[in-house]
Amino acid sequence: MRIDQIWRYPVKSVGGERLTAATVGALGIEGDRDVAVHDERDEVTWAGAIPALMRLRAVAVGPGLAELIL
Repeated sequence: MRIDQIWRYPVKSVGGERLTAATVGALGIEGDRDVAVHDERDEVTWAGAIPALMRLRAVAVGPGLAELIL
């Protein structure tokens, strides 16, 4: 098997970051989808409900922390 690219998506429903290496555990790539966006009712939402999320890109900056880039 050959892996051409590795991507991680630190925030659910937001664009991600390309990695040169990754730690993979039983739940997948470490830091993938650790953060979610909540709506005005404090419920987890997704890009289907808020399409503008897809215009953002997230970069992991620490455990459970991500920086959003326009």
